[in-house]
Amino acid sequence: MLLDEFISLTDDGLRAAYEAKPVDKTAVRKPFIKALNTAIDQFENGRTKAPNRMWTVNASTVHFVPKFKGQPVAIAGKTEHYLPSDRFADAVKKIIAAVEAGELDEALASDAAAPAKASKASATGETDPALSLTQTISAGVRRGWDETKLIETLTKKGVSKADLPKHVATFNEKMKAKKG
Repeated sequence: MLLDEFISLTDDGLRAAYEAKPVDKTAVRKPFIKALNTAIDQFENGRTKAPNRMWTVNASTVHFVPKFKGQPVAIAGKTEHYLPSDRFADAVKKIIAAVEAGELDEALASDAAAPAKASKASATGETDPALSLTQTISAGVRRGWDETKLIETLTKKGVSKADLPKHVATFNEKMKAKKG
């Protein structure tokens, strides 16, 4: 049978390879270089409370964890590096030069292909409704909403009239705690 011969040459396992998007190794360099330059800027300007820093300092020693898309990048097989603080900026500049030369393309491409850290959204892409309501109430407290604005917003989010008093009570408790 000729069709059997044809079928014997096919491989459904190749579908994933066919559908996979190739990673442009050079395209991942730019955001990593930007992140490294940001680390240098934060360090040199003493911004120790900046979010998502790749470094911390203690006793004139820098603990450096280079990250790409929130994931540590292995350099020379290690994701954590310790440097004297007076050499930190120069060391990071050497990493930038290595990235520009393509020496970390493989590591960055594997990190680019890896999924980003899970967010507060579920695997299906839907957010947890309870979390969403908690975030809405907290946002209302931060923004100084009144009960009317909160009820309007919660109603738009589909909260039933029966559940509104419970959420308003939570909102009022948080507002009271904020005030003192």
